[in-house]
Amino acid sequence: MKTKFIIYSLLFLLMPFSAFAQSATIKGHVHEKSSGEPVMYASVVLYSSGGDIIAGTATDENGDYTLNNVNPGVYLLEVTSVGYADNSLKLTAIEGENVLDFELFESTATLDAVTITGNRRAQRVTETSTSIQVINTKSIETSKATNTYGLLKGVTGVDYMETGMGQQQVNARGYASAFTGGMLTLVDYRSVILPGIGGVFGPAMALNQNDIKQIEVIVGPNSALYGANASQGVVNIITKNPKEYSGHSISVRGGTNSQFGASFRTSLMLGENRKWGYKLSGEYFQGNDFDQTTQLLTAEGSPTGIFTDPDNHIQNVTGTGALYFFPTDNTEISASGGYSNADYVNQSNIGDLQIDDFGFWYAQVRANFGNFFGYGSAFLQANYTGNDAGKTYNLVNVAEGLANPDNTLTKQQLIEQETFIDKSKRYNIEFQNNFDIIETNIFTWGVQYTNTQPNSEGTFLSDGPTGNPIKLNDVGVYLQYENEMVRNFGFFGSARYDYNDVFGGRVSPKIGLAFKPKNHNIRLAYNEAFGSPPIQPAYAATHLFGPVGPLPAGVIGPLPSNSTDGWLRGAFDGFTLLDADGNEIGKIDKLKPSVVKSFELGYKGLIINKVFIDATVYFSKINNFLSSPQRITNPEVLLEAPDGSEIHTGLGWWDLIITPPGQAPVATQIIQAEGFNDEVVFTYFNYGTVKQWGFDIGLTYQITKNWAINGSYSYIEFQEFEDVPDFVLSTPIPNTPSNKARFGVKYSNVKGAYVELAGRWIQSYLFEGAQAYQRGQVPSYAVIDLKGETPFFAKGLVFGISINNLFDNNHIELPGTATLGFLGSAYFTYNFGGNKY
Repeated sequence: MKTKFIIYSLLFLLMPFSAFAQSATIKGHVHEKSSGEPVMYASVVLYSSGGDIIAGTATDENGDYTLNNVNPGVYLLEVTSVGYADNSLKLTAIEGENVLDFELFESTATLDAVTITGNRRAQRVTETSTSIQVINTKSIETSKATNTYGLLKGVTGVDYMETGMGQQQVNARGYASAFTGGMLTLVDYRSVILPGIGGVFGPAMALNQNDIKQIEVIVGPNSALYGANASQGVVNIITKNPKEYSGHSISVRGGTNSQFGASFRTSLMLGENRKWGYKLSGEYFQGNDFDQTTQLLTAEGSPTGIFTDPDNHIQNVTGTGALYFFPTDNTEISASGGYSNADYVNQSNIGDLQIDDFGFWYAQVRANFGNFFGYGSAFLQANYTGNDAGKTYNLVNVAEGLANPDNTLTKQQLIEQETFIDKSKRYNIEFQNNFDIIETNIFTWGVQYTNTQPNSEGTFLSDGPTGNPIKLNDVGVYLQYENEMVRNFGFFGSARYDYNDVFGGRVSPKIGLAFKPKNHNIRLAYNEAFGSPPIQPAYAATHLFGPVGPLPAGVIGPLPSNSTDGWLRGAFDGFTLLDADGNEIGKIDKLKPSVVKSFELGYKGLIINKVFIDATVYFSKINNFLSSPQRITNPEVLLEAPDGSEIHTGLGWWDLIITPPGQAPVATQIIQAEGFNDEVVFTYFNYGTVKQWGFDIGLTYQITKNWAINGSYSYIEFQEFEDVPDFVLSTPIPNTPSNKARFGVKYSNVKGAYVELAGRWIQSYLFEGAQAYQRGQVPSYAVIDLKGETPFFAKGLVFGISINNLFDNNHIELPGTATLGFLGSAYFTYNFGGNKY
């Protein structure tokens, strides 16, 4: 009896009180703007202020629609139809009848989509206070990218880097690395950042591309709403809801490089009253990547003759599922989960990795309230994320081990010794509420808790037998206020407080003004963002090169005289540097979050319903810059040979240890092997300030009802570092091109034919990674891609092609990575069945 009471009480709490209120009816007419003819069978979807689907229908033969039993409140109503530009309007539904008519104009492009990511609520793109871009469903369906990040190559302002079929990554506004992670990546507001490594593996996201509705990308810092990992931007991937995307699909593809892929998605609303829904999807892909063999280099850049021996075969498997319950028209409860497994070659800051049997999984429970007890909309979610690195190992260390004349291990034994253990997990819970006061005062607030538990068992983090388990707790609270009391003018301000139990607290503010006449938005904003030190820079304990063996405990002792050994150590608690007599000669401070302070002036506008422009100029300053792995040096120390004679001045390589809290530092020693110090220790630290400015401009022009062109151009300029400590021998370079451009041409028609030709040009630039072979000039390159599909014989069957690098322009996009060439595939997709609402 007590159990039933608890269950019924919880269900009651999940029902908004407004379920008992009087209802509203929303009705209207949809017609074509130029001719006035009704638009039949257009999709009409009602969103809550938080972006959740409340109800939906389709227009009839006369272009009319009706939505019944809607609770009074503030909503966004969107109308879409094949061959027409989307249209959406904000409305306040009152008790009784509400009439809202729409005009649609013919278009192949999504010129002003509905987004939920910019301000964490449903808005048209032209209304948001950030630089945000939307990749729509059609572009995603026809891309057939080899992993999800491949869908972002056309986003204005984003640095897209491809190292092969298995790895693509994105960055914004400079200072990338071989394994960058400055853009927070979410799927339905759930982070897919790996809890142990701290970055994102594109093939290991437990995400089926057939289940993606749209991708929303914020370019630039946005910690005021999203916290620590949004210092360069946010990627939010929105998946399909059975209310809007019901039906079944099967797809098969094949192509060059032995590509083969198959996927399915099935989704239905269930029951006579459509109170239940589900979706299931699965995807399999395999292929042979471009040759990822790497020749290792000395620190000075000379070839060593040592080559990695990767397995260039790619294989990715993904499965996802979700169950939905709709107790009222304004409430949605869902439980979802997914698993992916990936094999490929990955570039990282500690060398090339052979990703082998890498598993990633998640579970998520979410409740959406379209009318939260009369106070706007809300959602409550909890999720769990885990991964297992499987048999992943460091290709570089294995290659060096085989080349070491003192090595006595077989290749398989070296692989086993260099295999990573990564069985990390993360728990997250979040609540958010959006509400209006007198319609013109808009509030968004929320609270978020995250518990991260990296677990490497000492294989690449400092949590081994002699270390301590790593646990990080983060709490974030945010509030945003938007004021639209003066016609066409808006004020927006937000702030978030994040507390990390290792790195402390941080406030991230954002404030700005916007002038917003119809279909236009001119904004001026200031915001601050921060990036907490990722897991690896904080807790690394990784063998980089030299003799292969277990990580030494305590002081790193002398090594064989014919060896050179390198270690990467994290600095979450700082380091004390000592000389041979135990005297302190330097200190590496505890890592601190890096902080970005940025001013932006932006314009977004839709001109004569044909031209959409999005332009942003920004000025930024980065404080407490987090370095890439750096050698620890002491320029004042003289190194001596065993006979006492001086053989080298300056640049002494020192070993180091973490000083235990409350204890005296343990003396380390200079290693003098063959008259020279042969141990190399790398670590991370904060230093200096750097300023930058740049601009991004994108344009889409709807030439005719079937043809559209688009293009973008980005420029960025960096100043020299300021306030750099004396022990820093060289400051990092931006690792990004100063100039880049993109263009595209699209054709589509109402029968379902679609074709897109897109290109990107990247100016030559210098890239410096942590490994010697990751340093060098990236030559300028231009790449043109082609994709398209058309109905094929039976209803619901389509045939398509997807070609990357149409003209086979052999090029590299990062030093030391594969030379990329032509990659083409063809596919068949069959869509059938389904029901809605």
